[in-house]
Amino acid sequence: MEEYIEVSLSVRELVEFILAGGSIDNRVGSSDLYQRANEGSRLHRKLQKKSREKYGDSYQAEVSLSNDHIEEGIFYHVFGRADAILQLNEQTIVEEIKTVELPLSSLSCKEGESGYRPLHWAQAKCYAYMLCQQQHLEYISVRLIYCQTETEETICFTKDFTIKELEEFYLDLLFRYRRWAKRSNDWKIIRNQSAKSLSFPFKNYREGQRQMAAVIYRSAVNGSRVLCQAPTGIGKTISSLFPSVKAMGEGLISHIFYLTAKTSTRAVAEEGFHLMHKQGMCLKRITLTAKEKICFLEEPLCNPDDCPYAKDYYDRVQDVIFRMLCEEDSFSRDVIERWAKEKQLCPFELGLDLSVWCDAVICDYNYLFDPVVYLKRFFDKKGEYCFLIDEAHNLVDRARGMYSAQLQKSDILSCKKLIASHSKRLEKTLTALNREFLTLKKEIFSHDEQKEYYLTLNEIPKKFLKSIQHFFTVCTEFLEEHRQNKPITTLLEPVEPLPSELLRLYFDARFFLRIAELFDDRFTFFAAVSGTEVTVKLLCLDPAEMVDNRLKLGRCAALFSATLSPPSYYKTVLGCADSSETTNSYALASPFPPQNLCLLVCPQINTRWAKREESLKPIAELLYQMIQAKNGNYLAYFPSYQYLQKEAQVFSKLFPDVPLLLQSPQMDDEQRAAFLQEFDSPHAKNSLLGFAVLGGIYSEGVDFKGEKLLGTAIIGTGLPRVGAQQEILREYYQEKYQTGYDYAYRYPGMNKVLQAAGRVIRSMDDRGVVLLMDDRFSTLSYRRLFPTHWNHAVPIYSVSEMKDKLSSFWNPLDEISNSTDF
Repeated sequence: MEEYIEVSLSVRELVEFILAGGSIDNRVGSSDLYQRANEGSRLHRKLQKKSREKYGDSYQAEVSLSNDHIEEGIFYHVFGRADAILQLNEQTIVEEIKTVELPLSSLSCKEGESGYRPLHWAQAKCYAYMLCQQQHLEYISVRLIYCQTETEETICFTKDFTIKELEEFYLDLLFRYRRWAKRSNDWKIIRNQSAKSLSFPFKNYREGQRQMAAVIYRSAVNGSRVLCQAPTGIGKTISSLFPSVKAMGEGLISHIFYLTAKTSTRAVAEEGFHLMHKQGMCLKRITLTAKEKICFLEEPLCNPDDCPYAKDYYDRVQDVIFRMLCEEDSFSRDVIERWAKEKQLCPFELGLDLSVWCDAVICDYNYLFDPVVYLKRFFDKKGEYCFLIDEAHNLVDRARGMYSAQLQKSDILSCKKLIASHSKRLEKTLTALNREFLTLKKEIFSHDEQKEYYLTLNEIPKKFLKSIQHFFTVCTEFLEEHRQNKPITTLLEPVEPLPSELLRLYFDARFFLRIAELFDDRFTFFAAVSGTEVTVKLLCLDPAEMVDNRLKLGRCAALFSATLSPPSYYKTVLGCADSSETTNSYALASPFPPQNLCLLVCPQINTRWAKREESLKPIAELLYQMIQAKNGNYLAYFPSYQYLQKEAQVFSKLFPDVPLLLQSPQMDDEQRAAFLQEFDSPHAKNSLLGFAVLGGIYSEGVDFKGEKLLGTAIIGTGLPRVGAQQEILREYYQEKYQTGYDYAYRYPGMNKVLQAAGRVIRSMDDRGVVLLMDDRFSTLSYRRLFPTHWNHAVPIYSVSEMKDKLSSFWNPLDEISNSTDF
């Protein structure tokens, strides 16, 4: 029996891949304006309901269709869902509904005119062909219905087709897809064979590595999730990548997504794939870089008028991608930029289009979780994906940020002044929106007895939301008119460009409306006044359900970090507690000898706000003793820049001969790098002491191997600053789980402490000191959060006692006592 190459794809995937053409143009009027998530779905349902009431049983909504076709050794299974099918006497009509932000007057069904959307017709024609095949029809009608989102007005375009016309069109799409299907199948065979024979890229597993690899492989087998706390230095990256590649070789998963919060960890993932490549692994992998970083222009202007790399992009990109897949296996930023420059293509879009044909994608969290910029190429539907989420503790705040939106009154006024000479109608709309901000300001002052100058509401004020919607609609029309009627610049009359502030406000308003569609009891409406500024936010308090829904798009997920304690907290806030998906949690033991870490707790230090002045001198004396015990590099972490500066002044007066290195909020990239470079060489003669902020860029994601860092002192428990928004978060979790203080303050703070402490021991040979300076670290509520490899923590109550402990630790003839006096 002949074996066929099996290809399964949706109508939309087929049409958008084969028929995409023209230039990149993200200005108003581009195709992405034809989708508004929940709002679009609501209008779809409303129009379908009206048609059912009008036509009765003759009208069917959301009709699933498919077609199987064999040609030249390829079995095609193409599927989709028509918005509606209408039977009128002997006429059969396939309907496709699209929601639009543009005025309906800008649309036309004639090819070559501004409103012509060939992809919409192509999609509907495929459905029409499938229905003809299914019902043995000789001819059929196709109707496109466009609905304007604000006015809800509609316009229809209808065309008639014969089965022969539709068949020629459909089979031509399959013919043009043939080379991609064959190439993909041939590579999959090579990839799976190499994955099956792949060995672990190191001679031996570190302690904990085999266990971590095993639980991740089992999650792929079972289609489940795993939460894995693995100490720094265990080799989490390769322990997650290796079992995922093996699972891919067994056909359990189709793609690996390695999701990170920082650029530095993406480089570690690239190195992991490179190690396996040297062992014989054949895998196409790509690293996606943010548009702002990879764009060849000073400012990303994604349209053919301003960017030569956008012009005719879709007409040229397919042949380039095919060549790249034939010649390369690893698509790093450098590789993508090299090809993009040579072929005059946008490097950002090239990376996105190339990712579809890769087996593994290394990217930021937002490519999966962000409600706007997620990879629609993959995540508009469920797939056999494996999600590897590195440093998963960072996902909590990142997810809240992704699902929160903000608008400011100052931006409204600024745009109002700038747009006055361009459009009186738009100026009037901005005036009305500004009036709504002023109404909120008055309400805040009238109700705020404690002079905190903010208010929270359980729903979005209807007039406020309607004003934003109206601004967005009017601005959409204005920007589209400006794009289509752009005058030619002359020497006598130079064209005044549209203010960039208006475009920023436009997209901010668009995102605000997107989040407004999701608004429910997991959100709060927050408005605050500061001077003349009024800020309005849709604050996401609990992103768990959104994270859960995104993870459900894959087959399995592994969320790992050195700090995922307590697991019940992370399961809850990351949508893994109540999910129908099975989530197991593991805490792996540290592979490093406990005697290599001298962990001292200073219960005599009180860092609470009222006692901070009193703590400065005792902290300075303890820090000095730490760096005197053994010359080298040390870091002290503080809860704020203000605390840091005060301590630096006191320390310098007491010990003027000790050089201090201070982190400051004004540092640029060059200064940040210079700070780190100071730790590249050990200071054998005189110790170097750096002061940094807990939870900042130097407290996690920084690798100080060997003697680059001999010790850290952590001042305070890392609690987030008390403020209106943090208190709202506390109240939410207190009401929902009775865990308000823990979820809003204690657990996030302790995470910062554990991350900073993890900078010291990075390998089996490292030895170092960690000082925990706060009396709360000696209480049960914090000791229960200590990882198991901190069980040997020792309390010290004086400088002299600390001197003895450090002397014993650094003297190789003595061993620090493992007993605890807590």
